[in-house]
Amino acid sequence: DDIQVKNMKTVTGNVINVNGICFSMEKAENKKEVKPEKPNGYYNYYEEQQGYHYFVVSGEAANESGQAVDAEHILVRGKNDENVCEGKLLFANEQESDLIKTLEEGATRQFYLVILVKEGEPDPSGIEIYYKEGFRKQEENGSYDELSIWKLN
Repeated sequence: DDIQVKNMKTVTGNVINVNGICFSMEKAENKKEVKPEKPNGYYNYYEEQQGYHYFVVSGEAANESGQAVDAEHILVRGKNDENVCEGKLLFANEQESDLIKTLEEGATRQFYLVILVKEGEPDPSGIEIYYKEGFRKQEENGSYDELSIWKLN
């Protein structure tokens, strides 16, 4: 399933800048479920799915884009030579008690790139991050302006 993009860049190393959001990777690991660091009260999380695991790239995201960012407007996929896996971008809230989809302008928070991988298949060797200029909402069947491919070592 090809996704139309106007510009593409590939980045290696532990830091990637995506349209003014600086992601600094601290770890990449497999998890059975994904929860906030300090869960408290009601919180969002990803529960275990039979036959799958989560490949999670996490670290710190600093939003210097000049605007709040809605992760729903960003398409994330994990990719290796054979497979493409669906993914999500999430941020911790200020108390690190919940996983949320918004990163306020000027904020620095923990981020989680969460990729669902079928057991027995290799983990992604790269993360694809698709977005529109200004992180605008993606129209149905429209193209994206940018694709950043984050190669993981």
